[in-house]
Amino acid sequence: MVLRELDRVQALVKTKPEKGVSSKFSTSPAVTLRWTKQVMLRANNVLHNFQAVQHLCVDSCETVRHKFQKIADLLLDIRSSVRQEWSRQLDQDAAAVLKLPLIQEEELGVLGIPCGQKLEGLLRDIKEARWEKDLELRPETAEILQSGRHIAKSYLSLTNIVSSYNQVVEKALPVELPLIRDGLEEQKRSLLELQRSTWTSKGVHELMEQKTQSLAVFFASVNEARANMAALVTIMEGWAALPLLSRSGDFLERGGATEQTYARVREDGEEVIRLIKESSVRYGVKDESSPEWLAYLDHADQVVQDGVLQMMLHSLNFLSQNTLPASSGGALLQVSLQLQPTGSVFDPSLTSDLTEVLKSFISDVLAAGALPPRLAGAHRGNYQEALRDNAELAELEKEVMQHLQEVNQEAELLRANLDRFSPLWLSPKRNVMQEFLTYGRRLNQGEEEVDKVPPTLADFQREINNLQKQLSELNELEDYHLVHGWLQVDLQPFKDSLRLFINNWISLYTQHLLKLVRHSMSRRNDDDDEEEGDKSAGCPFPLTDTIMLLETVNVEVPEIITLLQTGGHLVAETDMEEAQRR
Repeated sequence: MVLRELDRVQALVKTKPEKGVSSKFSTSPAVTLRWTKQVMLRANNVLHNFQAVQHLCVDSCETVRHKFQKIADLLLDIRSSVRQEWSRQLDQDAAAVLKLPLIQEEELGVLGIPCGQKLEGLLRDIKEARWEKDLELRPETAEILQSGRHIAKSYLSLTNIVSSYNQVVEKALPVELPLIRDGLEEQKRSLLELQRSTWTSKGVHELMEQKTQSLAVFFASVNEARANMAALVTIMEGWAALPLLSRSGDFLERGGATEQTYARVREDGEEVIRLIKESSVRYGVKDESSPEWLAYLDHADQVVQDGVLQMMLHSLNFLSQNTLPASSGGALLQVSLQLQPTGSVFDPSLTSDLTEVLKSFISDVLAAGALPPRLAGAHRGNYQEALRDNAELAELEKEVMQHLQEVNQEAELLRANLDRFSPLWLSPKRNVMQEFLTYGRRLNQGEEEVDKVPPTLADFQREINNLQKQLSELNELEDYHLVHGWLQVDLQPFKDSLRLFINNWISLYTQHLLKLVRHSMSRRNDDDDEEEGDKSAGCPFPLTDTIMLLETVNVEVPEIITLLQTGGHLVAETDMEEAQRR
């Protein structure tokens, strides 16, 4: 068993170095040396176990010791070879690192550390080599090992320097580069002075600290200017959601929220001016009329103009979307339908007043563009004037006015539908009543030669029933009607006026009947000559039926109560009049 285990160890020693020993956590030479120690420990364990039973197999002692020594010699050869190769490789890497410049200029104006990866690998390998006491380190490697801690600090400092410089270059706007070009060139010249030093040069870390401080001042100044531009952009993003139009209660309100938004835009405009002035100081602008600074102002001015545009588009889009039939936002505006002597009309007028209202809302939105001051002195006029010909704004304004035209058409259909009641307010009551009393009905247009047929009580009831039917139809109408999904029409004024007209018409017929009833009853009680001479004008209808008809429309005849209290002559008189009619 001991011999078989030693054979396995010997086979492992012979095959492993050929395939190589590696680890993702360390370098291959260090891993190989550690592996040889582990294999030697395994062989020693086998030998130690054999010594416990060697008195039972004396003949095999020499064979075992021979195999063990052979394994030890193989491992010693491997270790010696690995150490020599590792020492040579470290020396080559150290020489290469010391020959490369600490810093260099690369493409696109950025800086780089050419020896960065090699230095990182070398420092890692030297750290591993420190644990190998028998490893011979050549002079250049030993020099780096001796200064390893300072080199690591210097490398970290240089990495931060290069990262900061490249960040300034890579994040610079095209209009910003001319403003910081001189500062960048100065910093670059200062940093490239490090090419005259090596990692082991005396005072290199202190030199890098000086470069770091100089660059930090420049970097902070540029970053503060960029922060101002970022703040400006944030303000513009806030403008894109500002409510230039808002509701007050259930409807769109003009003036209230708009004035609050106007105040916000004015304040933000002043803040933008402050940010730009501060940036000019951060960039070190000495001549504000220089092409470089004017180009930067043009860029900032365009950012503000885009913010103003988005603010206008947001509110006009809100107005356009909420004037669509499919909008679920509810009523935006309200008009009432009034009944005037000339007919039903909308108040305010749809064709003139409502158009002016919507145009005023659009005007309020566009007027916000005149609030913030322009940044670029070369541009005349305010942002509203600059955006006057903007196609998106014009298209949204056109959409809103188109929606207004559509709502006008639908509202007119509503009004036309209610014009079915128009005879109630257009027909002259006196003429209609005269026709009814003469012909028993209203004459159609064009009728001339018609037989005179006085109306019966059924004719009166027919007219009253028709009026009551119209009154019921009117009462069934909703008080408010939503047109096109966003214009609320208040029908209450129209309904109240029309209800009054209908009641007046009903009263016209009932008062005539009431007059006949009262006349008939007074003729019964008063036989003076004037009354006798007017007997032919007495009630031509059954008195009871007439009174019952009046009661159906809540018309009281006070004389009936008196008549009933005096003995009930109503029935006798009714029978007599019926006999006369026969």
